[in-house]
Amino acid sequence: MKNTIKLNDAVAYSAKFLRNTGTQIGPLARARGTVTDVTEYGGGITLATVAWNTSDAPEQVNTGNLTPVKRVAIDSALHT
Repeated sequence: MKNTIKLNDAVAYSAKFLRNTGTQIGPLARARGTVTDVTEYGGGITLATVAWNTSDAPEQVNTGNLTPVKRVAIDSALHT
């Protein structure tokens, strides 16, 4: 899957990630942040450094586990 997360994007955890990890309810589901750095590694791994609105979320996240905030409701509806 092509990385669509870019520097300065407003992001949240994707509905698919939250469901797969059983965290649809709680601090990760409500976490919102801004991407402050994007680093591509070999093997198709891209990590985003995110300034979150909560201390419960890790600073670095695989971009495949993120979605732009503007897509949160759309992604949630598609994965129910």
